[in-house]
Amino acid sequence: AWTIRQWWKGITNYFDQRITQGAIEAINGIIQLAKRRARGFRNFVYLRTIAYWNTGKLDIHLPPLAPT
Repeated sequence: AWTIRQWWKGITNYFDQRITQGAIEAINGIIQLAKRRARGFRNFVYLRTIAYWNTGKLDIHLPPLAPT
């Protein structure tokens, strides 16, 4: 009963607006993935760049590396 009382406003808002936090949780998962990929980089700019790259689903076509 305590849990329902605590979250009552959110429960009733769902039935009024049919909005969940699923999208926010998905974005959080993408940002966590970016943090794992950016591990070892020096600053926040690199993390932010990789987060944008992941959320924008950018597909960068790089030429194959030539043997040296």
